[in-house]
Amino acid sequence: MEMDLRQYDPAIGRWTGIDPVTHHSMSTYTAFDNNPVFWADPSGANSTAEWMKANGITQDDLITIYQVPEDDVTVNSDGVITDIVENDKPNRYFDENGNELFFHDSADVDKDYSNGDWSVGDRLYTQVTIAEMNQAIIDAGLIFERYFGGANGVNAFTAWIKAAYKSHNSYDFAENWLINLGEYKINSDNSLVSRSRASYTDDSGFFRFGNTNNIYNLYDGGNYMWGRAMRMSGFSYGEIRFGSQVNEAFTDTNADQRAIKNGFNSKKK
Repeated sequence: MEMDLRQYDPAIGRWTGIDPVTHHSMSTYTAFDNNPVFWADPSGANSTAEWMKANGITQDDLITIYQVPEDDVTVNSDGVITDIVENDKPNRYFDENGNELFFHDSADVDKDYSNGDWSVGDRLYTQVTIAEMNQAIIDAGLIFERYFGGANGVNAFTAWIKAAYKSHNSYDFAENWLINLGEYKINSDNSLVSRSRASYTDDSGFFRFGNTNNIYNLYDGGNYMWGRAMRMSGFSYGEIRFGSQVNEAFTDTNADQRAIKNGFNSKKK
């Protein structure tokens, strides 16, 4: 028993026979209405497009019928989940304006949350406005010596001493400010798997700053704000990149460095 088929030679990228049904709007050697990803034409007699046209079905109808929704999680302006469309695909996150959001360190520290199971009403993150962040940085105290001393001189040296001191005190935004915005405080066990000097675990809170598309965990959020504070204090990115690595004995993670850079490059308003 033979099936109706149409021979195709992949070596030359051509059909060896013409379409048994002539479509005067296109070549007789055309198949699938020139769209093999969307249409089917198993016998060569009529493509799905021709069948749909004959039966009054539009392409939009077909998309509506066969489209498989993503596993989409939608949050409101406060970071609370308002809608979930579930299937077996990886999670995707959106705000109510349709902007897709991403966990900053989804390949490592944030992985369990990026791939987690959520329910409507859960808080995905705490929203931090640019004005709130700027005020927190101002309240922590800017380092004005960097403006007056340039890159060299006594004032510049004083600025670096202040930066080193403040980074472990008022510029530790994760533990001095962000932690108080979160709903949970999960104390660190101070073991070798915990960050050095960390009082809480990274997942004690997640934060979104302004309209950024990134969702930051507690300490990456602190790095983001530190990068912004150092820029507001007159330091260059090269300086703070070097300083942050020295502070961590050149073991700072890529996620930490990205957060610092994102905060440094963040919009003023």
